[in-house]
This record gives sequence, C-alpha cells and structure tokens, in this order.
Amino acid sequence: QDLCAVVSAKMEARLSKLNEEERLEHVQKLGVDQSLIADVDRNMCYNSLPKLISELLHLGLVYTGPGVASSRSSSTKAYVIRRTGAPTAIQMAGKLHGDIQKGFIKCEVISAEKLLEYPIYAAAHLAGCVFIHGKSCVLQCDDIILIKYK
Repeated sequence: QDLCAVVSAKMEARLSKLNEEERLEHVQKLGVDQSLIADVDRNMCYNSLPKLISELLHLGLVYTGPGVASSRSSSTKAYVIRRTGAPTAIQMAGKLHGDIQKGFIKCEVISAEKLLEYPIYAAAHLAGCVFIHGKSCVLQCDDIILIKYK
C-alpha cells in the first residue's frame, strides 16, 4: 500500500496564524473530510510528514537517558534507528552501543502508558508494574526499558 500526503504550505502558513477555533472553522469551510477535522493540528504537515517519512523509511526513534537521577546528569539523547520488526532487548542494546550488548545482564520493562500513571519510575516499580526480562525479551514500540549491564 502506497502512502502519500498532500501539502499546501501556503494554506498551512495561513492556518498557523489563526487560533484553534478559527483554524477549525476555516478548515470546515474548505470542505476537508470530517475525520481529519477532529484534530486539525495533528493532521498539519509539520505533525504528519515526519510520521509518514519514518513509516516509509522504516525508521524509529529511541531516547536514552543516563539511568541516574536528573540532578546528577542531563545527558538524554535521541537515536534514529532502522526498524526491522519487533527487536529483542539484546538487539536494541546492540543498536545503542556494542559495550551495552556485550555486557547485557537483564532489562526492566514497562510500557510508557503505564509509567505515566505514576509520578516516578520507582513508584511504578514498587507497584509491580516493571517487569524484569532477559536478552530474548521482545520489545514493543512504547516500551521504556532500563538495561542493566557490566
């Protein structure tokens, strides 16, 4: 199935200057499909094109953090990776750094949706929502993982 997006930069520039209510009204006047009107901002090209491009090129985004309290470090990084199906924990470790893959011991896994129900990671852990897995754990696209390695 081919994917495509129609972009009118002139129209989107005009829409970006309007408030949410005016934007919705303007789009309705243009006769845009009702299913797209429900969330106009989500369907603007600056939101939809990056998602479309990443789908076409089979790319994913992985964020890494220091694994320590933010007061001790602020080194969060983002990596663009090629998606090749659902990766295992050891495969993801290898995509991030060879040393992490070589020294892999275990990983703690929680879905992002579940983690957002708690104020901090430790609270989710205490509630039993964080699961410990080995190298063969198959990761889902919204998983948060903490990799333990030597």
